[in-house]
Amino acid sequence: MKTTVLVLSALAALSTSAFAEQAQPTAIEMVSIKGGEYMMGSPDQEFERQKDEVQHKVKVNDFMIARYEVSQALYRDVMGSNPSAHSGNNCPLKIFPGLMPFASAMP
Repeated sequence: MKTTVLVLSALAALSTSAFAEQAQPTAIEMVSIKGGEYMMGSPDQEFERQKDEVQHKVKVNDFMIARYEVSQALYRDVMGSNPSAHSGNNCPLKIFPGLMPFASAMP
């Protein structure tokens, strides 16, 4: 049974040199995130509030997420190509063309 994993790039703002200094994982290490509830949208009184920003409660279930962002080298090794405009093996993948094909191709 395959587990679908949501991979988010939480550190995309890091510079290439700072990212390159970090050790790159050889496999995707996952961590558990506790779910919860929050209010999504803007309060009625917020300046420049849009009509589609109605506040409503959102519940997020517990989920797993990759501890590190997907490097260009890992994506290329799994998928056979690198869609990033600025390439570098240890740089994070800045364009993620599809989670399902990547997750399905992981060993």
